[in-house]
Amino acid sequence: MSDAQHLLHLSKLLEAAIKSQDLQSAHELVDQRLVLLDGIYHSERYSQELVNAANVILENEQILKKIILDEKNEIKKKLLSVIASDKASQLYKSHSKK
Repeated sequence: MSDAQHLLHLSKLLEAAIKSQDLQSAHELVDQRLVLLDGIYHSERYSQELVNAANVILENEQILKKIILDEKNEIKKKLLSVIASDKASQLYKSHSKK
């Protein structure tokens, strides 16, 4: 498997891990990808296939970034709702004791 194919493969696995919310696998895949990229960088093997693969990966990662940010915002909304409910409950309890 060429470096470009290996990079694409790791990126597809990473995308699947993120979409399935398997954070442990996602972290491991990021580490593997960084090791591969470090090896490519130090060997200075930059083929056109590798450049094309990197462009495809960058485009896909913009989509993943949006998915992650949307999920983050959804979690934030839920947390704020829970906090607001808790505060309302505390206010109700404190006023009902008077």
